[in-house]
Amino acid sequence: MLIAAALLCGCNPTDNAMGASRAKASATYASIPLDKSDGILNGYSVRVPREGDILWNGQPVGTAALNDYLQQFARLPASAGRLFIAFEPGVAQHRAQQVRHQVVASGLCDQHRCAKVGWGVKRPLVN
Repeated sequence: MLIAAALLCGCNPTDNAMGASRAKASATYASIPLDKSDGILNGYSVRVPREGDILWNGQPVGTAALNDYLQQFARLPASAGRLFIAFEPGVAQHRAQQVRHQVVASGLCDQHRCAKVGWGVKRPLVN
């Protein structure tokens, strides 16, 4: 009976399922932004300013995108390098804690692939 009603109204139950999977796919984020600077960096940079967007390799990202990038990066081999995190002096404690929690939850610290660097360090060099 339900199928007949769906067909009468022009609805296809499988279209709803396909639409949901398409919506889920479009809700995922793009690949990790590559480092396009001229400096040397073995890995990726996250900068957490006092105000405004968090920066991933200089590109503004929201909390959800940051989490997605962290998860993607954690799945890469160790040869992909480390994540260097810099907090601007005076950043709100809850903001810093939120970012730290995301980094730890990603597993990068367990892999020994995360490092805190000073705010003034423009391009951490790794030998």
